[in-house]
Amino acid sequence: MGLATVFESLVLFLIDWPVYSYTAFYSSQAPCANCGLVSGFSLAVLDFGTMIDLVWIPVALVLVVAARRAYNIQYFT
Repeated sequence: MGLATVFESLVLFLIDWPVYSYTAFYSSQAPCANCGLVSGFSLAVLDFGTMIDLVWIPVALVLVVAARRAYNIQYFT
């Protein structure tokens, strides 16, 4: 799950960087005169905020184990 979260963040970043840099909604005129690779990068870096999901993986695993014990369910063994 952790690897999938890191992969998701990286893929979102790699897709969004060129989209934010060269999107049709921006132009070289005001109000977006500073658009380009650097500006797109600064917007796309926010995609790494999805890595906060890594915090919830141990919580989810604890809940799964607790539910298995509470309901005496045995699978994936």
